[in-house]
Amino acid sequence: MAFKAVVLKVKKAMHMRQNVEINDLFFELSHEGRMKILKAMIDGKKKHAQLTRELGLPGPEVSRHLMRLQNIKLIQKQPDGAYQLSSFGRFLSSIFPFIENGLTFVEFINSHDFSPIPINILFQLGSIPEIEMKSTTMENIELWSFLVKNAKQYIFSITDQLQTSIIPIISDQVHAGQAPDIKAIINTELFKKYMKPEYLPPHVASLMEGIDFFANVRLLDELNISLTISDQGALIFLRAGNTIDYDQGIFGRSDAFIIAAKEVFTLFWNRAMVITRDDLIQS
Repeated sequence: MAFKAVVLKVKKAMHMRQNVEINDLFFELSHEGRMKILKAMIDGKKKHAQLTRELGLPGPEVSRHLMRLQNIKLIQKQPDGAYQLSSFGRFLSSIFPFIENGLTFVEFINSHDFSPIPINILFQLGSIPEIEMKSTTMENIELWSFLVKNAKQYIFSITDQLQTSIIPIISDQVHAGQAPDIKAIINTELFKKYMKPEYLPPHVASLMEGIDFFANVRLLDELNISLTISDQGALIFLRAGNTIDYDQGIFGRSDAFIIAAKEVFTLFWNRAMVITRDDLIQS
């Protein structure tokens, strides 16, 4: 569920229950024991004895927490004596992974520009537990190389840098008939500067033909994100100040992370300008 939709439903649920104030909500969530109980119910209803056993909390303490969570409308007691999340509780708990990941990377979040990523996709990315923060340039170069060299099915890229090291790799794959599907979005100025005979490596014309350059490469005047995706994972770089920060990257291998990263790529792809052979000559 998109982050905005969750927030709107939480606000609506709180508005419908006039006795629930947001300061009351945050006060109740500030207790570790109550948070543990809420998380324990995410997978289904639980009875008092189950919670006591699973969480290792004293029975009277569990009873007190259950009562407080009922008062704040986050859980409901069922006729069989079990407790389960209310609709309000389910809406709220769906945000927990996003917030907890955010707290893990709070310094990175506060120092980088996330605006290129729509909030619904950001919510997907931020809710994935397997996200890794890579914090050295060398490590990020190695990761980028791994994603490109080991790609079997596809490579999707958004870049403001000339990555000449990829040319011999892809060229060999093209000649062997094993090249993955390649799509790239590059900075317009980068294209104009380097797509000239004096800059182009040997045999680049045959490579361009092999990857169907004019169908699979597009231009954008301003890039405020760098992204590389293959079937091996995805690596994202964001702006810190006026430039894209290649020292710190967000990396993920899971299918969920790759899918969300592809959504970001598709958004930029749809905004980007198609290149024609005339553009190549004029550049």
